[in-house]
Amino acid sequence: MKMNEQNKKITKYINELNKKYCWSNSKNLDKFYSLNKKTYQQTKKIYKDIEPSFILQFGIILPIDIPFTKNNFSTFLKLDDGNKLGFTFHFDTLKEKSYFYIGKPSKFRKAFDTYRTRCEISVLMKSAVIKIDDIVYNIEKDMQFVKYAKHKKEYDLSAFIDTTKRVFSAQKFLQDIAINDLNEVLLNYAFLSGDDTICSINRDNIEFASHFRGVSLVNWETFNWMTVHNVQAYPRERNSNFNADFLAQSMIIRPTENYFYAFKHHLQDSKYMMAKGQTIGSLIEMNTAIEVLLTQILVLYWSAEEKLGINEIEAKLEDISFMRRIKVEMQKVLGGNWDITKSGKPLHEWYENSYLLRNRIVHGGYMPEMNEVFKSMNASYDFINYVIDLMNKSKYEFLHGLNAAYKIDIKTMKL
Repeated sequence: MKMNEQNKKITKYINELNKKYCWSNSKNLDKFYSLNKKTYQQTKKIYKDIEPSFILQFGIILPIDIPFTKNNFSTFLKLDDGNKLGFTFHFDTLKEKSYFYIGKPSKFRKAFDTYRTRCEISVLMKSAVIKIDDIVYNIEKDMQFVKYAKHKKEYDLSAFIDTTKRVFSAQKFLQDIAINDLNEVLLNYAFLSGDDTICSINRDNIEFASHFRGVSLVNWETFNWMTVHNVQAYPRERNSNFNADFLAQSMIIRPTENYFYAFKHHLQDSKYMMAKGQTIGSLIEMNTAIEVLLTQILVLYWSAEEKLGINEIEAKLEDISFMRRIKVEMQKVLGGNWDITKSGKPLHEWYENSYLLRNRIVHGGYMPEMNEVFKSMNASYDFINYVIDLMNKSKYEFLHGLNAAYKIDIKTMKL
């Protein structure tokens, strides 16, 4: 991806930060943290029941203005393996400039203040050894290994990579627990106070990368790292690739080929959200686009072939569930394979990897891993292309070559 000056600036900053402060070097970053060596000594009686030996700390930038400024709170948890954790949350307000334009040139703009929140999360652990899915992680030991290996520049590469992966896995595990804990407090506060400026927090709406560190409390030895929460949210360059031919085609097809406008609407919104790092919203929009596409095909068929009026079509849509439309109705219209149990086929792969995942998110509040999101989106694109191929091969001319439903060529997304 070609980067402009703004992207280069961000990349250079990240690389400098990594080189100067991160990858477990010996630089102590106490001045960047509210809970540091000095303040811990002043407040450690809060954690006397935990008897902590290790701290994992990170700061995340939240997209909302939380009214807890200059306040902090702590919660406590006992893990299944008997380990005890204490979570301390510190909040600071970030004041930024935004502008009103009222449709005028930029020289007439009016500045106004906007606010976001930095939340520093400190996880104080009785033991730096935790179990995740029956795998034991010694965070302190692994961080020490990486730190000393980097200093000596003599290490087994395979062991170094495996150890690094373990640190990131442990950090993510503890971060997820902490953010869930933070969400419980935020949402309870919002309900009690009636504050509609507060929303829940997840990977998609925090800043795309952040520094984190481990601290051994026996001697305050620190280990500095950086993690990426959502690679899709990396700031992108301005798109300046204007195509006059595409604009001309867009103007020509606008009044004549509007059957699949709603499908295009949801599909494009899904692609936009993914580009902005809003992976959950993107996945939901993608499945909405597919449902709209399949429904519109049936509506066209019932109208053109069965001569049904709008009221009759609406009644059929009310009576026939979405899954029945897929399993029974689509076969009549498009042909092809609509056996949802047929492993390896586009329908099955979309249903298993995207539709069911969407349901888990919407109905169960599930937060998918990034590899699940990418697998879901790839399966969705494959299924859409399969449906459009069937449309263009159909015996019904009203499904042929609809300019609003181009075949979609998608590059495989990888982590």
